[in-house]
Amino acid sequence: MVDEIALEEMVVHLGRYNKIAGLCWKNLHVVDHVLRTYESAVTIAQKIQDGDVHLGKELTVIGVACFGEDELYPILAAPTCKTEDARDMEGLLARAIERWNATGAVGHRLFLKNPLSPDSELYGILGNMPGLNTMTGDAEVTLDFDFKHIFKYFCTLICSPLGIVLNNGRIIDSMMLAWYLVWLPAYNETSVIKLLHPG
Repeated sequence: MVDEIALEEMVVHLGRYNKIAGLCWKNLHVVDHVLRTYESAVTIAQKIQDGDVHLGKELTVIGVACFGEDELYPILAAPTCKTEDARDMEGLLARAIERWNATGAVGHRLFLKNPLSPDSELYGILGNMPGLNTMTGDAEVTLDFDFKHIFKYFCTLICSPLGIVLNNGRIIDSMMLAWYLVWLPAYNETSVIKLLHPG
């Protein structure tokens, strides 16, 4: 899972390591973040004031979760000032994946090794959905993603004019949902339109 969370823009002192944190990862190389002397602190403050180093506005977090466990294991937490471009993020993700592989983490090899079998009960539903990752592990175990992002993605697709095209041409779109949602006691035509098209 990759996500970003808002940060309070400030520098903090990590007393255990005598280092500072809270600076953007992209230009952290400009200063030595170890507080060796009083001059170290002054230099860091001056670099921030001059704009050579930026405070993190958000924290990019990469974490992994194991099936059957409720915990998320962070493998990267990097403050960002939101000035990086796609190439910077590619480099950051590549380093995270490199470290993940170097530690013997093999989730992707376990859960993305077999194509979904045509004999599977799921194949009739999912087999012909273009773009859907149908790779699984043994016993059709899948690599899981943060369900909130999956739900947001499905909601966006459903509310789009094209909707979601299922196997054999079945379509779920906002018009179809609107047709059925007005049958619910809590909804009328106006509230359904507001629900499906909040903008």
